[in-house]
Amino acid sequence: MESPDQSPDEETKPALFHYTTGQLTGTQAAAINRWRDRLDEDRPLPGIRHKGGPLRTFFNLDDRPPCSLSDVIATAVIRFMKRPPKALDVARYAHVSRQALLDVGRFGAGPDSPVHKKVSVYLPEDVATEWEALRKATEPAVREFVKALRAQVQKEFPGPDQERERAYIFWMRLHANNLPEHPPRVPGGVIARMAIDKHADRDVEKMILDAVNYAWEIHEQPHRTRRDVRGRTPEVRGPTRRRR
Repeated sequence: MESPDQSPDEETKPALFHYTTGQLTGTQAAAINRWRDRLDEDRPLPGIRHKGGPLRTFFNLDDRPPCSLSDVIATAVIRFMKRPPKALDVARYAHVSRQALLDVGRFGAGPDSPVHKKVSVYLPEDVATEWEALRKATEPAVREFVKALRAQVQKEFPGPDQERERAYIFWMRLHANNLPEHPPRVPGGVIARMAIDKHADRDVEKMILDAVNYAWEIHEQPHRTRRDVRGRTPEVRGPTRRRR
C-alpha cells in the first residue's frame, strides 16, 4: 500500500543513501567550488537550448543546470566506482587522510590540509552497497598485508639477535606503504573524496552535463542546489536511506 505522500511511480526511482565527504583539502574544495560556480551560472550547457522569452517570464525558468552539487559528486563517485579501487588503496587513503588531520592539530594547517567544510552526497543503492562491501573489505586486506610483511621480514632477518633489525625494517616498509599496523577506520566519505580527486581536473561542462542527466534519472522533480548551500566552500554511522 502506498503512503499518502508517495506518488504511484515513486518506486521506479532508486533509494538514495546519504554520506558526507568529511573535511576537504584545498584542492578538493577548489574543485567543489568550480562545480558549484557553474551550477549557479545562468548559461545553457552544451547541447541544451537556451530558455528565454515566456519560459523566463511566465514559468520562472533559467539556464542554470537543473541538478545539485550532491548530484555532481554522486556522478563522480559513480564514474569512479566503475573501476573501483582496491581495498588496500582505500585503507591507505583513509590512513593518510587521518594522519593529515592529526598533523593539522600538531603543526597547524598547511596549503592543502583537510580543513575545508564537508559536503553531502546521496548515492544510489547499488553504488552504496558496492562501496560498503569495499569499505568492509579493507580490514581483512590490511591484516593480511601486515601478516605477510611480518613473515617476509622474519624470513630476511631470522636470527634471535636481529629483533631490533626486524622491528626497524617492518616499520620502515609499513610506513613506505602508507599503512598502519592495525586496520584504520574508513569513514563513508572516503569514496567521495577519492572520486573528487580523480575528477578534479575533468572538464567542468562535462561534469555538470553528466550530473544533469543523472538528476533526471534519479529525482522526481528538477533538482538544484539549495540557495542556503550555494556559498563557496570555505561519518558514516551507517548510510542514511532517503528517497527523492
